[in-house]
Amino acid sequence: MDPITLYNWIIENENTFYACQCSYKLKVKYVINVLKGDVLDWWIELKTKINIRALGNMTSDEFFDRLDERFCSKDEVCNLEREFLNLKKEKMMVADYIMKFQMLLSFLRRLTPDDETKVDC
Repeated sequence: MDPITLYNWIIENENTFYACQCSYKLKVKYVINVLKGDVLDWWIELKTKINIRALGNMTSDEFFDRLDERFCSKDEVCNLEREFLNLKKEKMMVADYIMKFQMLLSFLRRLTPDDETKVDC
């Protein structure tokens, strides 16, 4: 799974959480039920390494952070950072440019490690 596919998948799940008004505990249970392929294999391996109490207390943010750590390589993220820094509107519609800008912005971990830095830059 590449970082952009993962990003889109997370956004889709967060939209589902919002629409269903899921509680924090139900969010992780829901996401686990929709895992497939490599991500499901990763989850099966991860749950053997985590104690059952930590597993039961895991939030969706923690789950997505672990997923991100596993499936977003540093090289891929660096490429997305470069793409963001070189992003130009050119022939894109404004709405498409904004959408691409926001999506790439989410990968700027080293350049904008937290929300405060994102606002300051």
